[in-house]
Amino acid sequence: MSVAEFSLFGMPRLELDGRAVEPGRKKSSALLYYMAAERGPLERSAAAGLLWPEFPPDRARGSLRAALLDIERAAGARLFAAGGSCLAFDDGLELRVDAAEFIRLSDLGFASRDGDVIPLLKSAADLYRGPFLSGFYLKDAYEFEDWQLRMSDRFRHRAARVLERLSEQYRLAGMLDEAADTAERLIAAAPLHEAGHRLVMLSLYDRGDAVAASMHYEEYAASLDRQLGIKPEPSLRDLHDAIRAAPARAPRRRADRLPTWISSFVGREAEIGALTRLLAERRLVTIVGAGGIGKTRLAVEAARSIADRYPDGIAYAELGAADDEDVLPRIASSMNLPLWPREDAVEFAERSRHRRFLLVMNTCDAALGACAAIAEALLSASPESAIVATSLEAIGADGEAVMELAPLGVPPDGAPADEALRSPAVRLFIDRASGFMPTASLEREAPDIARVCAAVDGLPLAIELAAARARALSIGDLARSVSTPLSLLSDDAGSPDARHRSLLDLFDWSWGFLDAGEERSLTALSVCRGGFGVEAVEAITGSPVARTMYSLVSKSMVAVVRNRPGVSRWKLLEPLRRYAEARLEASGGGRAARAVHRDYYIGLAARLGSGLSVITDAEALDAVQDDWANIVCAARSAIDGGDTAGPLSALLRLRRFIVIRNKGRDLRTLLAAAGLRSSSGDDTAAAALAELSALSAWLGEDVDEVRRQSGLASSLWRGLGDEASARRSELLGLGLGASEPEEAEVALARLRDSADWFSSRDEPWLRCEALFWIGSRLVAVGTIDWSLLRSVYDEASAAVDAIGDLEGRSSRAWLGLWVSRWKGDRDGVRSALREMGDCDAILGLGQSPAVLREWAGEDIVEESAAIATRPGHPASAIDTLIDAADIWITRGECDRAVSALEQARTVAAGQDAPFKACFLLYYEALTLFAADRRAEAFSLVEGELAGLEGGTALHRRASCFLAHLSLGLDDEPRALELHRRLAAAPWDDPDPEEVRQRDFSIRYLTAEESPLEAARFVADSLRRSPDRISTFEIVYLGAIAARAMAAAARPAEAYEAALGIGPGIRWRITPYHAVERYLVAALARRLAAALSPRERARVEALHYADPKRDGIEAYLVQAKDRLARLIGASFLTDRRSGATPAMEATARPI
Repeated sequence: MSVAEFSLFGMPRLELDGRAVEPGRKKSSALLYYMAAERGPLERSAAAGLLWPEFPPDRARGSLRAALLDIERAAGARLFAAGGSCLAFDDGLELRVDAAEFIRLSDLGFASRDGDVIPLLKSAADLYRGPFLSGFYLKDAYEFEDWQLRMSDRFRHRAARVLERLSEQYRLAGMLDEAADTAERLIAAAPLHEAGHRLVMLSLYDRGDAVAASMHYEEYAASLDRQLGIKPEPSLRDLHDAIRAAPARAPRRRADRLPTWISSFVGREAEIGALTRLLAERRLVTIVGAGGIGKTRLAVEAARSIADRYPDGIAYAELGAADDEDVLPRIASSMNLPLWPREDAVEFAERSRHRRFLLVMNTCDAALGACAAIAEALLSASPESAIVATSLEAIGADGEAVMELAPLGVPPDGAPADEALRSPAVRLFIDRASGFMPTASLEREAPDIARVCAAVDGLPLAIELAAARARALSIGDLARSVSTPLSLLSDDAGSPDARHRSLLDLFDWSWGFLDAGEERSLTALSVCRGGFGVEAVEAITGSPVARTMYSLVSKSMVAVVRNRPGVSRWKLLEPLRRYAEARLEASGGGRAARAVHRDYYIGLAARLGSGLSVITDAEALDAVQDDWANIVCAARSAIDGGDTAGPLSALLRLRRFIVIRNKGRDLRTLLAAAGLRSSSGDDTAAAALAELSALSAWLGEDVDEVRRQSGLASSLWRGLGDEASARRSELLGLGLGASEPEEAEVALARLRDSADWFSSRDEPWLRCEALFWIGSRLVAVGTIDWSLLRSVYDEASAAVDAIGDLEGRSSRAWLGLWVSRWKGDRDGVRSALREMGDCDAILGLGQSPAVLREWAGEDIVEESAAIATRPGHPASAIDTLIDAADIWITRGECDRAVSALEQARTVAAGQDAPFKACFLLYYEALTLFAADRRAEAFSLVEGELAGLEGGTALHRRASCFLAHLSLGLDDEPRALELHRRLAAAPWDDPDPEEVRQRDFSIRYLTAEESPLEAARFVADSLRRSPDRISTFEIVYLGAIAARAMAAAARPAEAYEAALGIGPGIRWRITPYHAVERYLVAALARRLAAALSPRERARVEALHYADPKRDGIEAYLVQAKDRLARLIGASFLTDRRSGATPAMEATARPI
């Protein structure tokens, strides 16, 4: 039985069998939290209305289905029982909900009258970690918001009762420290709770501090008067008077209080648990980590959380500026114990023998030996006590456990806003900046905040200092500036600790603990990006790795990276790296260090590339991934220095890695720099540049540029006499060539020739690649030669099996999907999907299962969507999500389709692919259009257009989409205006498809004004390319002809033309031709209304070819012949006389 643990107090979360479950949508999480809190079954209609009140019932239910799917994907299991009109958690799921347990324990505590009352109430109080669903907000769900507010108030009042009763019980039991702490917690949660203030005053008085009790009352009274203009209740005033008149009590000795912070503690919940567990096992724990990483705050918050273990209190000793002689006096003072003259650590420890305390020794760096000696003495004399120390390195005491503190987790690059908001680093930034900016506004800036946090490597102090700058800078400006000067990250207001007023001060202080050799090694390594391995350390520093890294890691100047078993790697936190690099430049060693770095990593790239000819596991790819940031940096350094051939040659060897791990953005940046600096006389560099440019264009979805650069590269390589490189570079261009039959045949023949050529030269992977491109071209042609495809599949499959290449297995599976479709083999489709999923899990590679459009099985759609959500090649994820959306739209599940497309847009946005993202927005709009939500579709694109810069290619693309959608809004004047405005705009490099779409639309909209001109356009188009006309073109030509014939008073011929083209856009129920389907259907209805019933029946009884029934070729042949006949009959002859005098003078024969 699986266990689902819900934490609803504080920041909500769900763990399933110990694993965090994080749905992609906030409303999915909201549904989970509501069901966990209410426990009982919930009508599906009620759930839909609760979370989507603004939607019509059908759409709300669709959104609910999408949320349930989102939950199931995130959990990896079904959480809700299947079927039924009510939602309920699955019977096989064990629910553990902190809110329910809190109610149960508090009820038992309130009812108890024996010795169990304190444990029960304390357990309940420990569960209440903060307000109900703290920090969780929904937009446009007022019923959920009202419920959340009611529940929050209910639990807050109950928590106040629990804390009040617990404090009273502690006081009755003589546990005065616990009574005071609980009462203070009560008034922290409810500042106006008078019973809490009464208990604080009594606890202070009981401990012998009547003055503090009186001062507490006076401060509270002043606060009430200032805020509300009222006085405390008479009972509290009477208590104050009684305390002032009572005789003083003897004070009880108590350790100094821990330091407190105004700010909340964010992002280290797991570390507190780990530290407290470690303290229970090992009584001396030293927290080590870089300066500013949060060691002090963690130690203090962890100590506070386990205060009840130590009845003699918690002592806090600040040792930052202490030398060996100062350490013991400071510790004695913190423990409220006198230090006798000439008393040493052992003698002092003997006087604490019977005490049970927790000591926090903060910042031990300047006196490691003295701290170790005192810790050993205290723990030897007091076996039930414990010590937490903080330092850059271990203090070196016997029995010491070391806890290495890492930076806060930052979201991955391009993560969606919801994921970014869950990361500890972003949560810390928002918490610190929320003092002067609304939290909701900050949450909308989550992607830029994530960039800030990533720029400082999740270092808490740097994040807090950056958040303080948000008072003066916008988040976007802060994200752009935070990666430059360290002086920006300073606390102008002044921190109590001079070391923490800026990162410069902190790093200056830390630097003082390095010797000369450590300084040289650290500054040399500062030129590395992202991390470095054993060989790199020795090459760059010139020192043995064991000695160099041990000392730097021990002093927390370098962090250990444990991302691959058996591989030793390290990194500098980015703020510290920039600091060390600045010191390197100041010393005059920057140029030499960068030259060593450049030569080493360009050589490494060439060596790693040789291991990618055949990829049987992820090891070779991971090795490149580890040092990719360094390779990019080295390549840019070489290019900027005038050497393009070396880095381009190295990158060419890594071409498979660049494709599989989708490094298109980095490649584009390097190629832009290389293009500016390449020498016109270096043909080798030019050829490599062209081949890599083709690769970059492919990753960026620019097919025309792929063809151009691929052809150029092939020509240049042949000019150099390198036939192998020439054939390799032209594979992309041939594989993505035009789809016209003649060009496709030429491309297929050349690919076949290259496959045979590579086979004869023992190039097994390039042979496989050529075969896969043959299969891809066969699929892309549209009229698939199934027997040839099967033959290519069998040959490619055998070739892949011979070398065991994983990318080849994935491509083989993609071809297998099409072959399985041809055979009608449903199990084969499922098997191919799973094989792609296996490869994706290993390599981050997948292929788009476009064949899914032919299968409507729920299980296959779900498997496809699961592949898309795994990390991997973004283009694969995008295409897979489009395919899933297509299936869902055929089932009428528009909301699920839109959800899939929104996910695809998020992936595209994260990969810096704006044109792909723009297309996906348009496809989403078409999906809405297909669901008869036409106005919503138009508004979606119109809103996107408003946010784009005018005059850009992206703006023109979105404008074309908007103009196209406008055709289906029954507002032809606006549609015509938009299209004519686009036609008049200057276009540097127009997209032929966009031009064709625009011209056809204008002809359609003006056909009734100029019917003869429209008829000539149709006739010329049919005569000019009768064998190359596409389904899209025949549909528009038929619509234009129908409108022209209707204007020429030929309604029967017009109706026949409209009916003849209809099957061409109905046979595939995808959103692609949603606008055209609407136009043709509306046109046919309008034309039918102009006919008599008898005439309409006659036209409808004619035979109309259907692509799905008769094949696409039969449909196109009949449609073209019909249009030619109807145009000729309408514009060249009259029914009665055989002539059309009004048009005869200008008509031309067809």
